[in-house]
Amino acid sequence: MSIADNPTIAIIIGVIFVVLFIWANRCSNCGKLFTCELRSRSLTSEGYRSSWKYDEDSKRSKHVREYTYSYRETYVCSKCGHSYSSTTSSSYSKPCGSFLSAAERKAQAEAEPPKPRSWYNPLRWLAWLSFKRVFVAAVIFFIVFTAGFLIHDPEVLQYPGHFQPYLEYYVESLLETFSSNKTVRRRTQVEVVAGNWKTERTVYEYQQFEREGWAKDMPAGSTVIEKTTKMRPVRNYPYSINNIGREEPAEWAKYTYDTWVNVDILTASGTELPVVYPDNPCKTVLTAEATGETVGEIAYGTRKADRTSVAFYVTLREIATGLTVTTSEAKYMRISDRDFKLVSEMSEADYRYLMAQRGKPLTARLVKYSFSSDTDFWIYVDEYPQ
Repeated sequence: MSIADNPTIAIIIGVIFVVLFIWANRCSNCGKLFTCELRSRSLTSEGYRSSWKYDEDSKRSKHVREYTYSYRETYVCSKCGHSYSSTTSSSYSKPCGSFLSAAERKAQAEAEPPKPRSWYNPLRWLAWLSFKRVFVAAVIFFIVFTAGFLIHDPEVLQYPGHFQPYLEYYVESLLETFSSNKTVRRRTQVEVVAGNWKTERTVYEYQQFEREGWAKDMPAGSTVIEKTTKMRPVRNYPYSINNIGREEPAEWAKYTYDTWVNVDILTASGTELPVVYPDNPCKTVLTAEATGETVGEIAYGTRKADRTSVAFYVTLREIATGLTVTTSEAKYMRISDRDFKLVSEMSEADYRYLMAQRGKPLTARLVKYSFSSDTDFWIYVDEYPQ
């Protein structure tokens, strides 16, 4: 059973460690915790000691020198003034001879050559590295990376001031090699193959509605029919779920209100300019089309259709691949300074400019993001259409 399967073991080990840590940092005289401070630290050398060692196998002896030193620390309790010291001694040998002669060591090395390190041993690769090899590898990497950068998007040579975004796109493309979702960016040629516009005229009718609700939420100009008192939850702020159990009395009203209601939408479409809107079926002067109660100068059943809207659509096709996209947005990139402009709702000026280029090859930048199924064409222009 591992610690991950039973965290109780890890908790016990942690508690024991904390207890031992606290106990090790207590004063042995007064028992206070974390009061002992380091006052002095010294390193004392005991010098070298010479000796001779005899090897039974080779029947030879060698001279050995041993270096010994001691490490001493003194702690003082800040509460009671008690002091204590700890001393650590260590030594290591410095051989000054060998049991084997030079000829015997050479013969032993030839008989037992050193075992080579395996290919996955980091020491083998570190031993292979040198300044010259690292420098050559860095130069080769720089040349390959730069060549790939320019091949990936030669447009960076035209806009050196926008070097950073092109570099980011290049690095993203390298990282996306290991991903199934890829973002596509490339310079291409497109043409306008079709276009159309669609206009709408909305018809409204003046009607009266009867509703019930809290009095403070009534629309302006409402006529109250009846009011009662009901209990409603108290909330400290909108969307709060606090104090659900508390309630307070509030006015509940039954009321009527008058408003314009969308009852019909008239449409028209075409390809050529100028744009044509559907005829207005309503008279310019408001008159009652149905008998009944009136409010002011407007009678219930009166209709108006003054609100109009228009939407333009253009179909672009990539010449090399035949990819076709129909869009109601206009996307441009100014050639002089690589400034981008997005028109979310294409205007008549945009439609006129694009339809004038119908059948002509247009330079554009294709962008398709991995998180979207849409394909965008950014048209290169000298100036934005006005």
